[in-house]
Amino acid sequence: MKKLRIISALVAIALLGGCATYQKYNFMDEHGYTDEQVGTDTFMVRYRGGRNTSPMTAHYLATVRAAELAAKHQCESFSILGSQSDVKQLHTAYGGHQFTNTRSTASVTGNAYHYGNHSTFNANAYGNTNTTTLNTPTTFTTVNKPETSIFVQVYRDPRQGAYNTREVLSVANSKKGYRLAATTRAYLGTSRR
Repeated sequence: MKKLRIISALVAIALLGGCATYQKYNFMDEHGYTDEQVGTDTFMVRYRGGRNTSPMTAHYLATVRAAELAAKHQCESFSILGSQSDVKQLHTAYGGHQFTNTRSTASVTGNAYHYGNHSTFNANAYGNTNTTTLNTPTTFTTVNKPETSIFVQVYRDPRQGAYNTREVLSVANSKKGYRLAATTRAYLGTSRR
């Protein structure tokens, strides 16, 4: 029961901390989960958050994926054996353009004189150049993208101190925006959302 309260608290913090989409990692969006089975009952789960995802939300969504893997392998509970979190900062600069408009005018006047075999041309040239330069400021933004990796062990039976697979998935399934897999919803006995 204590784990369920902790999970509920994590969900509340995650929802307040920023919006996130629970999905498999997508190279175009650059966020979502990946997982790898590293042993018969152990998995490495990673969740990469998007620009509005808090580190707590990324950890929670990695935990939801761990629960999905436990359900997929008919396991009643799971433990997080280790975790690592990181926040990648992406710095972007945009703007900072320089526009230059130059307008030039010129006029030439002169007189030509011809004396026998000799010609003379006197000319006067006048010019005017006007240049206008407009600079727009450069804007800098920083985007924080959290990443959480958890090392998980799954158990076929309930374990003291371990997460209850069904409880974690029930809480996640009740939250708007967390679209769990059909097999997970079947495990929970819920209909399509």
